[in-house]
Order: sequence, then C-alpha cells, then structure tokens
Amino acid sequence: MLYDAALLFSILMIATAIALLFTNGQPPANTTLRIWLIVVITAFFGGFWRYGGQTLGMRAWRVTLFSARGGTLAWWQVAARLLVATLSIVCLGAGYFWALVDAEKRTWHDIASGTVLRHLPPKK
Repeated sequence: MLYDAALLFSILMIATAIALLFTNGQPPANTTLRIWLIVVITAFFGGFWRYGGQTLGMRAWRVTLFSARGGTLAWWQVAARLLVATLSIVCLGAGYFWALVDAEKRTWHDIASGTVLRHLPPKK
C-alpha cells in the first residue's frame, strides 16, 4: 500500500496542478476539486486493476487481483472495492483485519466487490 500511496500522491499533486490551470491559479471549489480527485483515484486503481490486475505495489509483492467469477474486474467492482476499502480504513483497519478471521482470507472490500487476491509464484 505504501508503494501505491507514494505514486498516487504524486499523481494527485499533478492532478491538482492541472485543476489550477483551469482556474487561473485560484483554488477550485472544494466540491469540484474533491470530485476531480476521486475521478483520478478511481482511474488510477481502475486502470491498474482492470488492465493487468496489479498496481505497481502489488506487482512488487507478486499479488494479482481477479474477479471471483474469473477474468478482469468490471468498473462496478473497482468502485465497490474503493468505497469499501475506504470504509475499512475509516473503521481503523477493521476491514483489512477481517482477513485474519475469514476462512478464505478475504477483506471487506474483497467480499463486497467479488474479488480475489492471489499470490503469484516466485520468478525462476
């Protein structure tokens, strides 16, 4: 998560700079900026998850994300995963810790979005 957070933070800084270009250097309205940044965050994770199943951080740790039905994620799964992961963080990580008690080692956002994380075998 830290690898992805560092990359995402950089992208969000660029996205904010782009927003400032369209507002003549004045901070955009809070709601407008928030919506823009949510779109950027969704595109970031959605692009990686839908087209390859891995963010850069997941690639480093050899973890891939699949739809439980098989194949790539649908956009509704990306949105559900992001929303419930945010809820998990707001609940002091409870949704992530849920994997410790779930028989299939799923987090709240895996369950809600119908996704599965798989560890890839080591490279030879």
